Amino acid sequence: MCISTIRVIAVMLLGLFAKAEAPAVAQTRGSCDFYRDEVRSGNTIADNRLTSEWRIALRCIINILDGLKPAVEKNPKPEDWKQVVRATGAVRIIIANNETTGKEINPAVQLFRAETTLEATSTLSYAARSEDDGDARLNATLVLGNVIDNQHLCVPIDHLYDPKIGTKGRANLLAVVSVVAPWAYKENYEKIDALYQYMKEKLDPLGGQDDLKQTFAILDNIRQRLDFQQKPDSNKRTSIPKDLRACEHYAPIWAGDRLRYKF
Repeated sequence: MCISTIRVIAVMLLGLFAKAEAPAVAQTRGSCDFYRDEVRSGNTIADNRLTSEWRIALRCIINILDGLKPAVEKNPKPEDWKQVVRATGAVRIIIANNETTGKEINPAVQLFRAETTLEATSTLSYAARSEDDGDARLNATLVLGNVIDNQHLCVPIDHLYDPKIGTKGRANLLAVVSVVAPWAYKENYEKIDALYQYMKEKLDPLGGQDDLKQTFAILDNIRQRLDFQQKPDSNKRTSIPKDLRACEHYAPIWAGDRLRYKF
């Protein structure tokens, strides 16, 4: 996934915006005080921190997003969303600074995927569906659209089963899920397909509502991207590799047994 994903997600969502720790993240604790202080205070992080030292910065920001989960999932305050905006803003800068050409995967995206946690992904998912802060919603959706992969896809899928999710948040997370559809492994392919069927049954009776036009367009995109996997060697016929099975230990909040992973 490259930085162009940001542009794809932004176009798809035009008009909508207004714990098991990874070892590297655990090891970063205690060495990220600078970044934690900057995110809390709102001070601008120096350019060199996000360029020559971007790997350290990214690991620390993952750590910060991981730690913000308890605040954003219960009763988030405006300051909590501001911290999410600052953290995700730094991630966006790091990804943009490491943009690649051709088929090469952005190294910042690779590092984020390798070292993020289910908790950090949850923070991003809560932010992407936030009805309180448009900046947090935008930033988190763009970051998720770049870094989401088979390993952590269960988190946004679970959020989409929440009956209280808003129209904007649902569209945002459906767009995020659509990113993985063309290369989803067997278990995730089945769960995306089940989510698609669930959403169609739930929303088709409301098809005349103007505020759902973008949602239906994204659902159609998910169907097309799932159907892209037609070749005999496509990922949908292969179980998720062992090193990408973080979702095996995820406890669904809303999806229940529809999001249980068995290998």
